[in-house]
Amino acid sequence: MGTDREKVAALMDELILLTDDFCDHFLNEEYKEVMKRLIQKMARKRQVPFLSGTLRVWAAGVVHAVGMASFAFDRSKVPHIAAGTIYEHFGVSNASALKRSSEIRKMFKMSYWDPEFSIPSVAENHPLRKLVLLPSGFIMPISVVRQYEEGREDREGTKKPPS
Repeated sequence: MGTDREKVAALMDELILLTDDFCDHFLNEEYKEVMKRLIQKMARKRQVPFLSGTLRVWAAGVVHAVGMASFAFDRSKVPHIAAGTIYEHFGVSNASALKRSSEIRKMFKMSYWDPEFSIPSVAENHPLRKLVLLPSGFIMPISVVRQYEEGREDREGTKKPPS
């Protein structure tokens, strides 16, 4: 390979192919897109993490990290997977995959319901998404605030008639 950029691009493409294959077998397109975005973001780091180590281990780490942020290990979710499925599919040890997953999650400060790295269908169900912080400092459900605003508009006669 020529330059470092070409090497990073080639490894990134290979890593994306590995995670895409996993998603095709066990997860779905939502996961595939989030993992691709994560890998692309890893490739833009000053020190590209996947330049060292085995790509299959990095792929397992990516799948595990995104899976944790998106509750992929919760049996009540569809689709869901067992962590062992990841290690078996990539032919890596659980210790190696968990180490890479931990590195990735720390690198990007990932957590459950992560707005950037959890799948959209999970992010939409974030429990805090339906709350609003009022100027008074109180936290209330958006639905309650809307009901209050609608009632106030009715009382003050400021509500516009439907068109």
